[in-house]
This record gives sequence, structure tokens and C-alpha cells, in this order.
Amino acid sequence: MPCPKLSDPINPTSDDLKLWAYTPDAEYPDEMPQDWDLCIIDFERAPLLLQFASDPACPNRKFFLGCLYTFAGDCIRTSVGCASISSLREFLQLVASDAPQDIQLWVQRTEHLLEHPETYDYNHWGWGDFAYDDHST
Repeated sequence: MPCPKLSDPINPTSDDLKLWAYTPDAEYPDEMPQDWDLCIIDFERAPLLLQFASDPACPNRKFFLGCLYTFAGDCIRTSVGCASISSLREFLQLVASDAPQDIQLWVQRTEHLLEHPETYDYNHWGWGDFAYDDHST
């Protein structure tokens, strides 16, 4: 299905993201045929990304789970990571204890990555491969 009409695809509003999240098989906006996930990943939107990734009724929840992996990985691998690490740790505390299994696994993997940043692998964190793999690592 094509992308729903967004007010600003490069800097979507919360309503835009919700519309996209709940559109089955939504495609990236034409203005961002790739890397659109990178446009929406930041600490301000993180709770919304978590909300969509946690909702079993959200048809694009795996996309948002992939965003969470990229988000966490970027906090570790970038030069601004030191400032982001404490914020990421605080964000992890917001995840409900009854969150879906794949969200709990994201938390566990992120905590492990925070303790062992040398284990960062772009394929798992940057491409979000972990979002589609339910094995613990």
C-alpha cells in the first residue's frame, strides 16, 4: 500500500506517525524512499516508537521495533553517545514489565550492549535485524 499522506514526511508529527503506523503495509514516503526510519528516531519520539512497537494491533510494529534497535545502537556507536547513554538507560526504565516479549528482549539486548559496547554489530542494530529475530543474544 502506498504511504498515507503525511503533513511533513521528513519531520512527521505524532499524528502522521500514528497514521503511518496503523496503515497496513505502508511504504516509506516518496520523499524518503530509504532511511525514513532515521528521520523519526530521536529521544523526543522514542516513547511513541515504543508505543507502536509494543502494540500487537499495530500493522507496522516490527518497523518500529527496528527503529528502537537502530535508536539504541546509534546511542552506543556515535560520538554523542556518552550524552545519550544516560538518557537511553532512563528510557529503558519506562518499558513496562508486561511489555511484549520482543520488547523485553530489546531491553535485555540494549542493556547488554550498554555493558558491552564492543559487541555492537551494525547488521543487528543499524539494520534492525534483531527486530525480526526472536533468539536471545
